[in-house]
Amino acid sequence: MVDQEKSLFTSVHLHTNVTCIEVIANHVFAGIGRCLNIFDADNHLVKKQNVFKSDVIFGIKPNSELNKLIVYGQKSITLVPVCCDSLELGKSEEHSLTDWILCARWIDDDTKFVTVSMHNEVILWTQDFRSQTSVICEVKCLVYSAYICFKRWKELLILSGTVFNEILLWRPSSVNLQNGLSTVVKTLKKHNGVIFCIDVDVDKGLICTTSDDRSAVLWKLRNPETLTDETVIHSQRLQITAECQVYGHTSRVFKCLILPTAFATAGEDSFVILWTFRGDLIRKLSSHQGGPVWALGYHSGTDCLYSGRADGGLQRFTYKCAAEEIVMQLPATEQPRHVAILDSRSMLCMSESGTLYQEGECKFQLILGKHRDLQKYSLLRVSPCRKLAALAGYEGQIYIYRSINAEVRLIHQYFLKSKLRILAFHWLDCRRFVVLQQTTVTLHFIHQETIRVADIFELPAGPKGRFTTCACARNKHLIIGDSVGHIYSFILGNRLPVDVIRNAHSHLGVTQLYVSHNKVISLGKNGFIKDYAIDELTGQLECTRSHQTNFGWLTAIERGDYILSFSGNTFRVSDVQSGVLLEARCGGGHRSWDCASDDRGNLLFSFIKQKMIHKMTFDLNSYKPSNLIQGCHSRAINCMKLVACDDSLLMLSGGEDTMLRIMAIPADGSVRVLDCLKVHLSSIRALHLHQLGRDYKDQLLVSAGGRAQIISWHLQIWSETRVTCTERYNFYEASSHDEGETRIMDLSTAHIDNHLVLFAGCSTGCVKVFEILDDLTLLYQKAVVHSNYSITKLTCITQYQLLASMATDGALSFWHISEAVPSEPLQSYALHQSGINSFSCSVQKNELVVLTGGDDNCVTLSLFLIRPLGRSTTICKVHQFQNKSIHCAQITGALLSKRYAITSSIDQRIVLSKWTCLHNQVRMIQTFTYNTAVTDLHGLEGTFGQRLCAYGDGFEILDVNVPMPQSTDDVLDDVDAKDNQHRQAPL
Repeated sequence: MVDQEKSLFTSVHLHTNVTCIEVIANHVFAGIGRCLNIFDADNHLVKKQNVFKSDVIFGIKPNSELNKLIVYGQKSITLVPVCCDSLELGKSEEHSLTDWILCARWIDDDTKFVTVSMHNEVILWTQDFRSQTSVICEVKCLVYSAYICFKRWKELLILSGTVFNEILLWRPSSVNLQNGLSTVVKTLKKHNGVIFCIDVDVDKGLICTTSDDRSAVLWKLRNPETLTDETVIHSQRLQITAECQVYGHTSRVFKCLILPTAFATAGEDSFVILWTFRGDLIRKLSSHQGGPVWALGYHSGTDCLYSGRADGGLQRFTYKCAAEEIVMQLPATEQPRHVAILDSRSMLCMSESGTLYQEGECKFQLILGKHRDLQKYSLLRVSPCRKLAALAGYEGQIYIYRSINAEVRLIHQYFLKSKLRILAFHWLDCRRFVVLQQTTVTLHFIHQETIRVADIFELPAGPKGRFTTCACARNKHLIIGDSVGHIYSFILGNRLPVDVIRNAHSHLGVTQLYVSHNKVISLGKNGFIKDYAIDELTGQLECTRSHQTNFGWLTAIERGDYILSFSGNTFRVSDVQSGVLLEARCGGGHRSWDCASDDRGNLLFSFIKQKMIHKMTFDLNSYKPSNLIQGCHSRAINCMKLVACDDSLLMLSGGEDTMLRIMAIPADGSVRVLDCLKVHLSSIRALHLHQLGRDYKDQLLVSAGGRAQIISWHLQIWSETRVTCTERYNFYEASSHDEGETRIMDLSTAHIDNHLVLFAGCSTGCVKVFEILDDLTLLYQKAVVHSNYSITKLTCITQYQLLASMATDGALSFWHISEAVPSEPLQSYALHQSGINSFSCSVQKNELVVLTGGDDNCVTLSLFLIRPLGRSTTICKVHQFQNKSIHCAQITGALLSKRYAITSSIDQRIVLSKWTCLHNQVRMIQTFTYNTAVTDLHGLEGTFGQRLCAYGDGFEILDVNVPMPQSTDDVLDDVDAKDNQHRQAPL
C-alpha cells in the first residue's frame, strides 16, 4: 500500500470519478482514484486505503478463496491480501508495467494471473511478479477493451475490442511457429466505432459489446462447448451471431454487464439502461448530475445493480422493479373524458355522455350519476384529501361527490348565480375551493350541508384564452397561477391582486402552487421550481430561490420528494437527487390523467389513451436508488469556498455544470449535499464570501461566471447540517449577437465610505463596480477598462485601500479605491510571461508578499513595499523570487501562510514550500510534494482549521499540519515579534 505522509498531509476525503466496482462476498469494492473503498452489506463505508501512488484503479479481481485481490489501473498493478470477514487489507507492493492494463484474471488454481495490455499482448505472471510468458496477437493494433475467458492457460480465450470497430477472439496458447504470434480465431463485426467494453457469460453463451457508435450488441454463441476446445483455431467451427443491436444512448456507451435475465449498458449520457435479451427496453435509469457512468457492478444475492459516475457518486438500484398495469374501458357506446383517483385507490371516470362511473373490480360498471347538462362541457377535480370530487359545467353548475369507505355518493348540488362557464376549478383544501368565470375568481367554502361564497376577486385583463391553472392559500392570502405564466397574490377583502409576478414561468404557464414551510412553491412547464416568501402585511411575493430542473413540463410534486413531469407522451417520476426514476408511455399531459400515492410507497397513475382507461401501479421503494456516495459536480469545479463550522466544514462550490452546491463535510470526512442551486445560465467561475454578522453564521455569498452573470445570495448557517441560501439579486447583461461572451473571472469586496462595494474582474479586461445595498441587492456603478487582456484574479488590500488585479498578460496591477476606481492603475508589474492563474498574499506592516502561479509553469514570490500617502500611495517592488522547476505544468492554486506556501498544478502535484523574508529578500524552498488523485486541478482552498481542499475534476480534502490562510481573499494582519522570528528563522 501507499503510505501517507502523516506528518504533513493526511487525506481525509477523496471525491472523484468512480472507475471500478466489484461485489465480493456481499461487500462492494469500489475504485475511486487511487483509493480502494469497501462498503458493507448495509452500504456503509467501512474501509478505504490508497493502493497506488498516482494511477487510477480500473479493475479489481478476487481469487476463488476471496483472500487476495488483483488491483490494476493504467500501468500499475498489485496483489492485495484481504480478509472478507474483518474487511482488513494487507500490505502490497505496487508494480509498474510498460503498457496500459486493460484486463487481468487469476488462472491455474489461483497460482498465477494474466494481464491483457493495450497493444493486444497477454502476459502470464507468477504471484511474485515474474513474467513467465508473453504472447502478442497477430493483429497488431490498439485495443480499448478486453475480456479473459476461462481459468486455464491452455483454455484461455481473449476477446479484444479494437479501434477498428472489431472484436478479436484469439488464444494465447495457440502460437504460429513461424512468426511467434497468436492466431485470431474469430472476428466479430457489427459496430461502427471503437469498442469500449466487452462482457461474456459463458454459461448463457452470450457476449455483450459497446461502442462509441452509441450502440450495444448482444452476441449469441451457438456452440459454446467449442470455446474450451484448444484445438479450435478456425472461425468456421465457432458459431457466433448478433442476437440484437440496441440504440438507447445519446452518446458513447462505456460499459455493459450481462445479468441473469437481462443486460445493462451505461454511457456518457449518464443513463444506465436495462434490456431484455431480445433487445427490448426494460428500464432507463438516469443520474441527475448528467455526468458519464464509468462503472457497473451486480450483486446476485440482492438483485442490485451498482453504478459509479463521473460526479463521484456511487448508487445502488434494484434490478427488478414492481409495476402493474390494468387497461379498462367503459360500457359499450361510452367514451371516457376525465379520470380521477380517490383515497380508496378506486377511480372515477366521466364519460362524454355526462355519466359518472366508479371503478369496481377493475371494471367501470357502477354508475354514480347521469348529468345530461354536462354532456358538452365538464371539469372533474379531486380535493387534496381525495375524499371529494367536484364536477363543474358550462352554466355554472357544480356537483360534489364524497367517498366514505369506498362508497361514493352525491352530497352537494350548487349553481353559481352568474351561470357562466366555469373555466377553472381549484381545491384549496377539503373545505374550500375557487372557481374562475371569465376574469372573476370566487372563493367558496363548504359549511355542513351548504356551500357559501367567502370572497370575490378580479384578475387583471389578459390575453384571449387565458385561464387559471392552480391555486393555494396561506392564512389570509390567496395565490393563483395562470396559463400564461403569471402568479397573482390576493388578500382576503381586496378584490384586486396586491402583487403580480409576470412571466414567473415564462409564457408556458404555471402548473402547481402549494405552501411548504411558510413558503409558496411554484412549478411550471418551463422546468423551473421557485420558492416565494410572502409578506404577511402587504401580500408581496419575493422569489427566494429559483431552481431549473432537467425535466420539461413539470406538473406536481408528490409526497414532497417526487417530481411528476411530462415529455411528449411520456410520463416521468423524478427525484431531485437521483434523476428520472421511472417512465411510462401515456396519452400526454394535455389529456386527462391523475396521479396519487399511498402510505405503502405505491404510486398510482391513471390516464386515457385511445379511448381506453389505463391504471398503472408502481412500487416507488423499488424504483428509488440509494446512495452509497452522494454525487457532486459532474464536470470540473472552477471555484470553491470553505467555512469552518465547529467540528465540520461547509463547502461551497461552483463549476462547469452551472451548479452552485453547498455540502457539509463532518470530521469523519463523509460528504452530505445540503443544497444544489441551478440558477446560472453558464459556468460558475468565481465565488466570494463576505461576513455580515459577528460570526460565520450570516454571510453574503456572490457567485459569478459566464454571460457576465452575477448573483448575490444571503447565506445563513443554522447548524452543521442546516443551511439556507436565498437569492437576493441576479445581474445579467445581455450581449448582442456580434459580441463575444463576457465572463466574470473573479470577485472581491471592500468597504469604501461606509458603503460595501463589489469588484468583478471580466474576461474583456474591465472591472465592473457594484454597490451592495442593505438588502444585499446589487446597484451597478461603472465599468473601468484597464487593457485588452482578460482579468483573471482580484483582491482588495483593505489596510491601504488598494485593489490588486492580475491578467492574462502576466501583470499585477494596483488600484487606489479610496473614493472611486480611477481609470489607470497606480502601478503595474510583470510577474509572469503569460497569464496568472492563482495568487495569495500576506501583509506585514508596510510589506506586501504576493505568491502567484501562472501559465508559464512558474511560481513567483514577490516582495512589495507600500508607502501610504492617501491617493498618492506608492508601491515599489523590492525583490522577486521565481522557481520554474516545482511543477511541470501550469500553476492553478496558491496559498500563503506566515511561514509556508502551497501550490498546485495540472500535473496533480501539491507542493509545500517554506519561505523566508530577510533583509528585503524573499526566498522559497520546496520541502514536500503530495500527489493528489484529482485530475485537472483548478485551485486550492484552505482554512485556519488546517484543512486544505484541492479541487478540479472532483476534490480531495487534506489535513495539513502547517498554518494555512482562511481564504485566498484574506490578507493577514501584522505579525508580532515572535511570529516574525519564526518567519526569518533558518530552514
